[in-house]
Amino acid sequence: MATCATFIFFVVFVCAIGAAGIVDVENALCGLIASGAFMFWAYYRRLTNKVKTISCLLFTLCVGLSYGSLIYSQEKTLDSKIPYYRAIDISGVINDVSPINSYGSRRITIGDISSPQVQALPSKYSLQCYIDSTRVANVGDSIKGRSLLLPIKSALSADDVDYASIFRKRGVIGSVRGENMTISISGNSELTLRERIIKHIVTSIKHNDINDETSQILLALTIGEKDDMSPSFKNALSSSGIIHLFTVSGMHVALLAALVWGLTFFMSRKKLLRRIIVISSLFFYAYLCDGTAPVMRAVFMFTFISIASINPARNKNSLNALGLSGLLYIILYPQEATSAGFAMSYTAAAAIIIFYERHASWKKKLPKVPAYFLFILLTTLCAEIALMPFILYHFGKMNMLFPFANLLMIPYVTLYLFPLSWLVMLSSVIGFCPRVLGHLYELSCDVVYEVTSFFNRWATTINIDDMNITAAIALALVVWGAILFICHHRQTAITMSVAGCIVALYSYMVGEVTQRPTLCYDTARETLFIDNRNTKIDFDSGERSTVGGKVICRAASHLYVFPRYDFTLVADAFFYPQSLPDEVIISPLCPYHDTRKWIDWCHKHNVKLYDMRRNGYYTINTL
Repeated sequence: MATCATFIFFVVFVCAIGAAGIVDVENALCGLIASGAFMFWAYYRRLTNKVKTISCLLFTLCVGLSYGSLIYSQEKTLDSKIPYYRAIDISGVINDVSPINSYGSRRITIGDISSPQVQALPSKYSLQCYIDSTRVANVGDSIKGRSLLLPIKSALSADDVDYASIFRKRGVIGSVRGENMTISISGNSELTLRERIIKHIVTSIKHNDINDETSQILLALTIGEKDDMSPSFKNALSSSGIIHLFTVSGMHVALLAALVWGLTFFMSRKKLLRRIIVISSLFFYAYLCDGTAPVMRAVFMFTFISIASINPARNKNSLNALGLSGLLYIILYPQEATSAGFAMSYTAAAAIIIFYERHASWKKKLPKVPAYFLFILLTTLCAEIALMPFILYHFGKMNMLFPFANLLMIPYVTLYLFPLSWLVMLSSVIGFCPRVLGHLYELSCDVVYEVTSFFNRWATTINIDDMNITAAIALALVVWGAILFICHHRQTAITMSVAGCIVALYSYMVGEVTQRPTLCYDTARETLFIDNRNTKIDFDSGERSTVGGKVICRAASHLYVFPRYDFTLVADAFFYPQSLPDEVIISPLCPYHDTRKWIDWCHKHNVKLYDMRRNGYYTINTL
């Protein structure tokens, strides 16, 4: 318990942050005060270690709830002050330009926003808009105009993408129409150091006539840039189970640290200065990679372990280093607590640490080459099994041939392709990259395409389309119970497995009973339907449906005959209803100007409002 206390507190803190979205700030602060008083009383009375441990865990839980609740309450307050669906005068600076998409347009992000109608917008938040590919836009250019301010599109059906959740984590809280915006070229004087370096690297690579497919792999392996990577190639890497090799993480940071450590061999007697140089290089590399969760985890862990190594007598517990790095990252970026990248990165690292520290002795009993490949196979199995609940929940599929794909690609990428990528990138930057080297790299990348296509030919992928959060938690508890049982943590393993079975039973017995029907939007057919226990019921305009004792009416004009009371109105356009509904639902087909009218009308008559254009699914509260 004491050897991994920091990691345990990190897990409790992250769980509290994740649950803070449904906890009021006042309740969280009261819990924090009560827990702090209890911990002070426990230490003052010199009670047993178990009471002290429980009090510390309660204190950590309440701190996480309080911190997370403050973050979420700030976002809700900000969200209520933004004048959505209204035309505003806006000016700002372009801080990101995406590649041309399949629709022939580019997405740009606008920062440093100035607008008379948006006065309370903090500097860390930004807006986005889409412009035609023929228009010139660079990072650092000024942009201004009068345009309609809209919320980011939420998921409206099971096959739709929840862009609101994705972009909100990046600080993007709304969008404006790009055709009404004027762009003034300001040059590159506004570019940050990172943007200048990346732009120079990308330009240097393109000057060497390296094709687009090869440059995608090169940029992903060296600086973690995957925006230019085609969706089909990303899907192929994900389906084959080797996409983690092309996401800058602990492996890439460790190889870079070994490279910098080797290049500073002449400073062998100045170990402290040597460590400072390596750590500084890693932080600069994390800055180039935009500080993603896997990179920062590895850099923080390396920093903590390096500092602890200065004193040989100090206990260098890897789980504590992992927990401390995660705690620091969540304090800096609390919104990432519920992201897939953060959860998967730290889960895989924890599984590998627990397995390796318990079963590392077998490596000494085997020759180096068999031990290396067996280590790859076992750690890959351990990490992927631990990640299974997150993979199925976030992506809905998992290739069961992932051990063999990783067994082939990990040595190839780490020992050959990764060093070659850095060699090609550095030689391109300095302006001396022989054509033979570029051709060799293209042939090397062809191996990646062949391997991914080979493993995607086999029908060995598990597809789960309806994995909910309760089922994911249950599966995670059972899986981690099995991992801890293998690693001889028997009591903890049995407890977690039993808890997972209880959660799964609860999800099956109670979840089916309390499952609420939802009103969804079919993006392909552009129509509404009611999803009731996985049964889709079409809900056309002019129809009335009774779901769980609740009457729901859908209409686009006042000509429809409404009930006198106790009904919910789904509006496709604005009109004055004959009778006052209990709630108005704005459908995704409702125009923007009608949406604004409904907002004003509901505010005037004190009627509840739900905007499907902005919030996505509508859960029907059955009576």
